[in-house]
Amino acid sequence: MDFVWISIQKLVLPEKKLREKDEAIDELAETVKRLGILQPIIVRQKDDKYEVIAGERRVKAAIMAGHSEVPAIVRNFSNSTAELVRLIENVQREDLSDYEIAKALKALLDSGAYKSISELAYFLGKSEKWVDRHLALLKGVPGVPEELARALTERHFRTIKSAPEEVRQKLAEYAERALEEKGELPSIRELESLAEALGRTEEERAGTFFACGICGATFKLIHVSGEKHKIEKAV
Repeated sequence: MDFVWISIQKLVLPEKKLREKDEAIDELAETVKRLGILQPIIVRQKDDKYEVIAGERRVKAAIMAGHSEVPAIVRNFSNSTAELVRLIENVQREDLSDYEIAKALKALLDSGAYKSISELAYFLGKSEKWVDRHLALLKGVPGVPEELARALTERHFRTIKSAPEEVRQKLAEYAERALEEKGELPSIRELESLAEALGRTEEERAGTFFACGICGATFKLIHVSGEKHKIEKAV
């Protein structure tokens, strides 16, 4: 598809931000500085300017790299289609966390442009289950702090949510510890193994050890009293 070169001064960035933070923008700016923008952004005309529909990060990187114009494809999108295209591009590029995707999905549904989850899923090219599972991140669940929910993938969230209420907090603590130690979540298998162990009888589970594949540390279930257990780092 043909593209045109548009002055950065004529571009308008979207008011709604899909990404809560962007820690890799400096790396993208360095790439743009060396190689330029490899793929045109998508815009729509807005009075005498152009609203960026897809490619906001490329525009920011171009500004940081000292560029004065960017390649762009001009499309005539409605508001609802523009928001959908913006979300699809970010999902395909894996630029958004599952929590950020969930917020964008909710915004599209709240806009009234899509009558149902089924209709939205159809236009996204995703299943209703995929949409439902992401939206569940916004509903929260007892034992899972909101800050942790923001960092979880929908699969991690689903694994923790499906556990018995008394086990959820232990799984959440384990996930938080892995994030603190290495900045990454434990594997789904680790969470499932821990949930299974916590579901055993008191005699079976007390003193059980778990190795965290992400942080490399070993943790131990410690019996406190009654049905209460805590997770401690093994020496």
